[in-house]
Amino acid sequence: MNTVSAIETRYCGYRFRSRLEARWAVFFDQFDSEWAYEVEGFRLPSGLYLPDFLLCSPAESGGLFCEIKPLSALPTRCFEFGSGHASAPIDDQFPIEIKKMWELVSARPGFVGWITYGDPYDVITRGTLVFVNDHDVSADGILLCRFDREAKVARAARFEHGEHGAA
Repeated sequence: MNTVSAIETRYCGYRFRSRLEARWAVFFDQFDSEWAYEVEGFRLPSGLYLPDFLLCSPAESGGLFCEIKPLSALPTRCFEFGSGHASAPIDDQFPIEIKKMWELVSARPGFVGWITYGDPYDVITRGTLVFVNDHDVSADGILLCRFDREAKVARAARFEHGEHGAA
């Protein structure tokens, strides 16, 4: 089996493990969102977990944990219910990233989680977003559909010529 290695990428003073993660940072920057990359690791019942992003607002308690996965890792199992919901507890048939995200947000009131498969444009056009809160999981990218322009900016970002990520 041939696999493609991620390309480590610098953007905004961070060294991302992949260009995909850097494109999501560009997407978040389109909204002047406060975000941090791999800010804190957690010990969960299913093992250690280091979410890719934490988005938060200074005016709010809580925040959004975001895990970024390539489109090739898209699990068909969690999309069988379309835009419906799977009630907790999350069983072992779900991918480990969904299980860990659910464990994380269940233990932290006010926090929710996203697991995204692909870049922001994939999420908008293919609906490859899994939303996780303390009582359910839903697979639906529709909530991002109004951010088409920002997703296109993120997809067009080029990192070959420095850290700017400018299109």
